[in-house]
Amino acid sequence: MSYKLSIAHNHSVAILRIILLALISLLALTATATAPNYDRNTQTSNPNQFHTNSYDDVASQLRIRVWPTAAHAPATITVRAEVTPHDDNRELIVTIDGENAYMSSLVQLEGSRGPRFSELQFHKLPSGAYEVLAVIMGAQKPRATVRQYIVVTE
Repeated sequence: MSYKLSIAHNHSVAILRIILLALISLLALTATATAPNYDRNTQTSNPNQFHTNSYDDVASQLRIRVWPTAAHAPATITVRAEVTPHDDNRELIVTIDGENAYMSSLVQLEGSRGPRFSELQFHKLPSGAYEVLAVIMGAQKPRATVRQYIVVTE
């Protein structure tokens, strides 16, 4: 009887892991790019069109690629960020945040002379679901934010 219970338990754990991986993969596909709307008075014929007063389209300012999006612990996660050069770029901050770990890294951008691509590695990430967050900081406020989600299994 205990043998059958053990098989059932292992089967349910495997199903839960598959469901978790599927959810994280779905979240990774719907990674979002957001930034504050600095010009709320701008009128447009398309109400869904993104407008800012002094900054261009957020998606063209910051893109990230995170791999793997699903891994086994202890995992090494690589984040490659593409930053469009701009005089107001000061720092690129990349964080990985989950219930079991928090890691972060900061890259100085030096305005428009800063690196366009930055590749960061985060080592020995324990199992869990994580949010990968990349932020371009300007002189006074964040200029662009991108999120992606990953999962690390046991």
